[in-house]
Amino acid sequence: MKLAAMRKIVGLVHGQFVVLSILSCAACSRKSGEPTTASPPASAIAVNPKAQASAPAAVENTNPAASAPVAVPEVPPVCKVESKKVWVAGANKLTGLTDAQLPDGRIAIGLAVGNQPEVLLVAANAKGSLVKVPLTKGSRLASVPKGASRYMMRVTPVKVEGDTVNAFVDFEDRYQDKRRTLVCGPADSTDNWVEFDGLPFSARKNPKPEELAPLFHAEGAEKVYNEIASCRSFTNHERAETWILGSVLHGVLAADNSIKWHSNFVVSTGKGQPKIIESSEVKNNSLDDEHYEVPVSHALRNGSYLVAARHRGALLAGVLGPDKSLVGNWMHYTGYPTLPDMADDAGDALVMVTSFAMGKDEYGLRAMRVNEDKVELPKSLHVVVTDQNAGTGPSESDPDFARDAAGQRWIAHIEGERSNGQLALAPIDKNFHAVGRSFTVTESDEKATAARVVPLKDKGLLIVFLRDAGKALELITEEVHCKVEPYSKIDAGTR
Repeated sequence: MKLAAMRKIVGLVHGQFVVLSILSCAACSRKSGEPTTASPPASAIAVNPKAQASAPAAVENTNPAASAPVAVPEVPPVCKVESKKVWVAGANKLTGLTDAQLPDGRIAIGLAVGNQPEVLLVAANAKGSLVKVPLTKGSRLASVPKGASRYMMRVTPVKVEGDTVNAFVDFEDRYQDKRRTLVCGPADSTDNWVEFDGLPFSARKNPKPEELAPLFHAEGAEKVYNEIASCRSFTNHERAETWILGSVLHGVLAADNSIKWHSNFVVSTGKGQPKIIESSEVKNNSLDDEHYEVPVSHALRNGSYLVAARHRGALLAGVLGPDKSLVGNWMHYTGYPTLPDMADDAGDALVMVTSFAMGKDEYGLRAMRVNEDKVELPKSLHVVVTDQNAGTGPSESDPDFARDAAGQRWIAHIEGERSNGQLALAPIDKNFHAVGRSFTVTESDEKATAARVVPLKDKGLLIVFLRDAGKALELITEEVHCKVEPYSKIDAGTR
């Protein structure tokens, strides 16, 4: 292990955040759709100024014997790599990876190569194929308009027959004059489920009364304005259903031309008007600060749905019934989350994992588990511990959870710089604490941006990730068989 300069990490101790000075690991032994360049607002970062001021100073080692070379025991890798394949170069970093479990046992993973939506189909034996999603000629998705820059945000596989794939694609075209076109809907149709095409209201500078009138339409006794700020598509192949979560800026025009604004969290099933599942008043006309961001959703075994999003710098989570109406109350978890991920845990529970901003360019992993039959959201989140040195390791972000055929739980995550660090795989227990040594999937000079972990029938794992190859982002799959190595069997210095 090669040690680098001193660095500061924010850790959680007895429910309070403290800053610890540690030696970081610059090189260790081999082991989504949200813009990752965005930084959380300073007010959302959980840092205790008093704890930071009282952080202990580094202690100089004055023992000569301690500087002598130490023999590091030979420890076999936690995981054995059975196969590795580079599928394509030029993957779109913003689009990331969206996985779906198919009824025939295969896994479909949506991505984009440039602006072309594609799907990786993987069988239980880790064999697969990469197929292009057919586009409807003449649709907005089929070509990028002149003068526009396209942002491909998500590719969701919704129907797979053999090697023919249909998908929903979420994308946005932005123009130099600040106009935007936002679309979420099927790639094989011109029937966009959710669409906004025009100049965002926040880009209009002090519009005059005569300019406001055409923007608002009659809705009952009110004159209203609706603007889709964001949207993401979801699917459940067992139920053969697809739905979209979105954030809508909603304004009501008064007789004196004043406007009362709300931000609405909505769900659309493609039929009728989107259903509002949460609403918040926009204060001080901060139109761009109240959106429901990076929404996620997962179908539960009892027919309901777990839903989460980032709102006002915190994690918002709730349960929707079979009719997509809110059941109970929303839960708010303090902390600025990155895009959450949801996955089944042995069929009777659902796990949601995310990472919270802990300081400048520092993130820590968080998780929750809910019973799929009797859904009750926890009052707080688990702190995910991926090694025995809890709170003193490198920044950890963008996690993905999986449970293999042998019952072992795993969490993949990016260590170091978010979306540009090393990909690690840690064995954890039901309390999200490490039970053994981690496996570093990428080499020290390789950078990963996103990953999905797929359990295989032979108790192995297929790790699907995007790797920065310098000139282009590559789609990689790596089949591994892992053995948990308890800490009691290895020297702590080998981690």
